[in-house]
Amino acid sequence: MLVLSKQRTQAFSLVELSIVLVIIGLIVSGILVGQSLNESAKAQKVGFEKSQYETAITTFQAKYYGLPGDLNTAFNYFGPRCNAPVGSTAYNSQHPAYCNGDGDEAMADSGSVRLLAWRHLSAAGMVPGNYQGGYGTGKDYNTWYPGEQSPKSGANDGYWFFTSQTIAGKVGNWLNLAKVKPTDLRYIQLSWEVLNSVQAWKIDKKFDDGMPNTGNVIGLNGQELHLHSSERCAPSGSASEYYYQYPSDTCKMHFFLGSY
Repeated sequence: MLVLSKQRTQAFSLVELSIVLVIIGLIVSGILVGQSLNESAKAQKVGFEKSQYETAITTFQAKYYGLPGDLNTAFNYFGPRCNAPVGSTAYNSQHPAYCNGDGDEAMADSGSVRLLAWRHLSAAGMVPGNYQGGYGTGKDYNTWYPGEQSPKSGANDGYWFFTSQTIAGKVGNWLNLAKVKPTDLRYIQLSWEVLNSVQAWKIDKKFDDGMPNTGNVIGLNGQELHLHSSERCAPSGSASEYYYQYPSDTCKMHFFLGSY
């Protein structure tokens, strides 16, 4: 007589299921904590750089009685660093036109003057690097040369640059952080998003009011978003808040330095 053995199928006990769920929860929690720490680290890096450059500007102004980029006697101090454009017939000659600002208290108002501030700061030894402003490459100042004209941020490959303009209704000098369009290296294309909205909010909250369109820290939609994405950094309007739900980079940042 043939007797078939019965195979016993064992299900997970409640204790075993509980252990599995706890392990999954710990893994998910670890991932979320890691992401949060990464967000905080990038925000802290940007905050450190911002404070470093603002201190450099204040120190420069106290020493030379003028703003970097605007100082109209810069040649008197930095003559050896005021060469003509590389490749030009006047290369290696020094002239005030290659170094002096126009003395109107706007750090970066027009033409090549908008790139002089970093040249002044590096020539004074107040920021690391050797920035050539609009003259170091022998090409026109409307073209952006990454790493030659202004410092690169340690957060998301952005670049720091100055503007003298009106942002969110405030006229004055601004320290800005953004990316340049990879396929169009023109200075005017230095307006691409560099931070996500959570990072932007952390920075805004630390230094200002945490609102994207008010105060001295402004978070705006990056230029790329207007072309290829429905995601946004923040809506328009003074009462708006950052769009926290978008994980991708959506924001460029602007820090008010003062009126002129």
